[in-house]
This record gives sequence, structure tokens and C-alpha cells, in this order.
Amino acid sequence: MIGFGQDQEINWGENLDLAFDSASISNKIIMIEFMAQWCPPCKKMEKETFSNERVIKKLNEFVDLILNNQFKNLIDPMSSCD
Repeated sequence: MIGFGQDQEINWGENLDLAFDSASISNKIIMIEFMAQWCPPCKKMEKETFSNERVIKKLNEFVDLILNNQFKNLIDPMSSCD
């Protein structure tokens, strides 16, 4: 979670399956943030964008999912999209 107070937090999930379940139940769209601990632009987004009250308010209209670089094999670029 980022921010202060209940209305000023982004409730990031970290589990793709739970995000799909939550989106299905709540009829919300999933917003995925791909990030890495070593990534300077990611740190800047966290500090400047995800602390903005307007951004937080908008993101709370979605099921928010954050995927760290540990999930680099989540999507296989060699897989077929048939």
C-alpha cells in the first residue's frame, strides 16, 4: 500500500489469480503495474505518481496488481497467441 489514510492508499495485489477473481466479483478492470526494484523510472513512478491523490483515487476504481521483476517468466514471449 502506498499513501496515507484509507482513501489515500493504493491497495496493490501481488497475485494474478486473486486479481482475476476480485475483478470478476467486483466487475472491475485489472490495472497491472510492472516494476523492478532496480529500475530508476519505477522508483520515480512510485514516489511521484503513485503518491498523487488524483492518481490514487483513479486507481482505486480498478483492481490494482503490481508484478515485480521476479515474475519475468509470467508471459512466455515464445508462446503462440492462437
